[in-house]
Amino acid sequence: MFRMLSIFQSPENISQTFDNVFHLNAVRFILDSGSASSFTIGRLVDQVGQPGVYPAAWHALVSLVVQLTGMPIPGTVNVSNAVIAAVIWPSGCVYLATRLTRITPLAITISAISSAGFSQFPYLLVDFGVLYPLMLATAGLPFVLGALVAALKAMGSRGGLASSAVLVFALGLPGLAFAHPSALLAVLALGTPWILELLWTMHSSLKANRARLPARILPLAGLLAFIISASTIWALLRPDAAAAFWPPIQSLSQAFGEAVTATAMGLPIPVVLAALTIFGIYAAFARSREFWPLLLAFAIGSALYVVVSGMWFGRFRTFVTGGWYNDSYRVAALLPVITIPVLVLGAVRIGDYFKNLHSPFDAKLLRHITRARQTKAFAAFLVVLTMAFAAATQFQTVGTETRNAAASYQLNDASKLLSKDEYALLGAVDDYIPVNETVIGNPWTGASLVYAISNRKTLEPHMFGKPTDDVLFVERRLNQLGLDPRVCDAVRSLRSFWVLDFGSREVHDGTHSYPGTSALAGRPGFRLAEQRGTAKLYEVVGCR
Repeated sequence: MFRMLSIFQSPENISQTFDNVFHLNAVRFILDSGSASSFTIGRLVDQVGQPGVYPAAWHALVSLVVQLTGMPIPGTVNVSNAVIAAVIWPSGCVYLATRLTRITPLAITISAISSAGFSQFPYLLVDFGVLYPLMLATAGLPFVLGALVAALKAMGSRGGLASSAVLVFALGLPGLAFAHPSALLAVLALGTPWILELLWTMHSSLKANRARLPARILPLAGLLAFIISASTIWALLRPDAAAAFWPPIQSLSQAFGEAVTATAMGLPIPVVLAALTIFGIYAAFARSREFWPLLLAFAIGSALYVVVSGMWFGRFRTFVTGGWYNDSYRVAALLPVITIPVLVLGAVRIGDYFKNLHSPFDAKLLRHITRARQTKAFAAFLVVLTMAFAAATQFQTVGTETRNAAASYQLNDASKLLSKDEYALLGAVDDYIPVNETVIGNPWTGASLVYAISNRKTLEPHMFGKPTDDVLFVERRLNQLGLDPRVCDAVRSLRSFWVLDFGSREVHDGTHSYPGTSALAGRPGFRLAEQRGTAKLYEVVGCR
C-alpha cells in the first residue's frame, strides 16, 4: 500500500498518459448511462456505429466505488488501484502458492511478502500504458488459476472438494474475461500442466485397474478435445495483427536470464527473490514427480516472456504472444504469478532443512525451556525473519520502478496530459458551465477530461472518437461564426457554448488540427470566462 501511495503522491493526481483519457472518461460514461457492460462502453468513443467489445470490469468497479463513496473519479481510481495491488493481489498469491506447495505459516508469509517485491506487477502496469484493466485481470489471475488447480487435483483424487472448486473456477473465469480477455490465455497457458496431469492420472488409473479398451480411450479423447479447444481459443482471443505491433526489446539470452532471475524489462535483479526462485527450481527438480506441473508452468511463463521480448517478428511470435499485442510489458506482468509459487517452494524446502537440523545439544537445551518460552521465542524469530525478508525484497527493482511510475503522476507545469493550471481550470468550470451544455476542445491536449473531472460533456471524449458531421463542422469552423451562419446553428444544436483552450501541446507531442478552436482571443462572439495560467475557458456568446 505504501508503494502505491508513493506512486500516486496525492489523491487527486492522475496518470499523465494517453490511455488514461479513455479510462477516466469511461467511468463517467458508466455513471451517466447506467450501463457498465463491456458491450456498451465502446459508445463513449463511437456513438453512431457499432462499438466493439471492450473489457469493462475495472471501469465497473471504479464507478461502483464512486457511487458508494461520492469521491471524485481521480481519487477513486487511485484508491481502487491501491486496493487491487495491496489486497486482491497478495491474497491471490497466497491462495495460489498454498495450493501448489503447502499451507504453512512460512508459505503464507513468503508468498504475501513476495507479492510486493516484484517490479513487474503491480507497479509496472500503473506506469506503462496505463493498463488498469489488465492490472485487475492479473491481480485476479492467481485466484482463478488456483481454483482450476484445486478442482483438477480434487477430480484426480475423487475428493469431495471437486464440485466446490469447479464452481469457484466457473464463477471466476467470466469475471476474469471481462477484466481482460488476455487473462484467459494466461489461465490456459499456465493451467495446461495440471490438465495434462489429470489426464495422465486417469490413464494410469485405468491401466492399473485393467479397464476395458473403450474406457482407456477416454483420456486420449480428452487430450484431443483439449488440444482442439485450446488451439481454437488461442487463435480467437487475439487482437487484429495490425494492433500487435510491439517489437522485441532484447536478445533471447537476456530474456531467458531475466525470466529465471525473477526480473524483467531491464530492471535490476531482486537478489533475494532470484535466489529463492533458483532454489525453488532445484527443489522442484529434486521432487519432479510431485512438482513437474509447477516446473512446466514456470517454463511456459518464462517461454512466453522470452518469445515476446527476445524473438523478432514472425508468425510464430505472433501466434504465441499476439494475444498480448506482442507487448513485453504485458507478458512481463504475468511472470510473478507463476514465479511466486516456485520461490515459495524454495523457501519451504529451506525451512524444512533448518527445522530438521537439530543436534543433541539443541534437544537438551530445549528441555530446560518451558513450552511458553519456546513459543514466544519462535514467534519473535518469525517476526524478525518476516521484517528482514520484507526489507530485503523492497530494495532495488521495486524502488526503481516506483520512482519511474511516480514520474507519470506528477502534476506540474510540464505534465504531459494536464498541466497544473489546466487541472485547476477544470476544477473551476462548475462555476461557469451549466450541466446541460457541452464543451468544445482538442482531446489530445487533455481538454476532453472535462467530462471525467468536471462532469461536463464534451464533443470528443476520446482522441480516437468518431464524431458526427455537426461536431466536425464546429471544430473546423467555430472561429468563423460571424461569417458563416451555419456555425451557430450547429453550436445551438449541440448546445456547445464553451471552449477549453489548452494550447497546442499534446500528450504524445503530436499535432492534430482543430482550426475552429484556435486563436479565439479578441475574436467577436467569444468571451474569456476564466483563465488559469495559459489555460483558458471561452464562452461562445455570439451564438446565444
